[in-house]
Amino acid sequence: MRRPARTVCALLAWLIGTASVVAVTGVQAAPLALTPLVTGVSTFISNAPVFIAIEEGHFAASGIEIRQVVIRSDIEAWPALIAGQMDVNAGGFNAGLIEAIRRGARLRIVADKWHLGPADRTLALMVRQELIDSGRFRTLPDLQGLRVAAGIRGGVNERFWDRLLRDRAFLTREHVTFIQVPQAFVADALRAKVVDAALTGEPYVTRLENLGVAKVVVTGDEILPRAQLGAITYGPNLLSRNRGLGQRFMNAYLRGVRQYNAGKTERNLAIIRRFTGEDEALLRQMQWPFIHADGHLNVESIAAFQAWWVREGLLPQTLPPEQVVDLAFIRRAAIDLAKPK
Repeated sequence: MRRPARTVCALLAWLIGTASVVAVTGVQAAPLALTPLVTGVSTFISNAPVFIAIEEGHFAASGIEIRQVVIRSDIEAWPALIAGQMDVNAGGFNAGLIEAIRRGARLRIVADKWHLGPADRTLALMVRQELIDSGRFRTLPDLQGLRVAAGIRGGVNERFWDRLLRDRAFLTREHVTFIQVPQAFVADALRAKVVDAALTGEPYVTRLENLGVAKVVVTGDEILPRAQLGAITYGPNLLSRNRGLGQRFMNAYLRGVRQYNAGKTERNLAIIRRFTGEDEALLRQMQWPFIHADGHLNVESIAAFQAWWVREGLLPQTLPPEQVVDLAFIRRAAIDLAKPK
């Protein structure tokens, strides 16, 4: 049964009221000449370009001191951006973001942070190995009767489940039991047999297969080809009050993306390991997320997610692209980064 759009509205209102709980993590002192810029991040590898740009001094060279805020869920980010407590969120997007914009919030998606590419295991449906070995699960219709991990309502993962069940498994949501499990605990839920299947990403995909806990049965790109899953989102501080600072952030970020796209170099591995705490052997083995070197956004994919949220009753209407994305920063960055140093 579809949930009314007011569900998202109520959640958003509550979050805005609690925005003050977001706290800035400890940061090393920087020269006074640098402009502090509060950025929401997680330790996921899709934030590697941010980590690289910090470590290689690209932000500092642009006159920016990055102050990192730990964001455990994107729903924490929007009220902090709206209130000006954060300047940038490097994460995902969801129906809550679109609803905030519809209600007048000055928020925009400005650059790619993760999109699905060919044969992409950075998002994958995994089924417990025990069920595969026993023959309980052989093909996707065997999802019927299983307990599967579900993310938050209004996230991008829900559209994956909708299309997979309808188009590949020929099932409905009523044929499986959805259990709400935060993404950070999906791997533990599979290991503890709390759920039988889950949609999860790297590094959990490789780690779970290495442990023999679960196996990939469908990759994300098979269901949502070229989907936009992660993004850099600006708040009013960079969109309205200081667009020049927003441009400087973008130029430095895309320099980090370019180095990231050089692949599993010793330097990149050392930086990512330092910021994420992941084992180097796992970083070498796992697949790294696809990120466009020029920050290109799949605007059509974002529109498709919007349309699905409206059909599900999570949003009252779709918004035109110009109200959701601002491509000016990546377009200017293409010019700036082409200039000789």
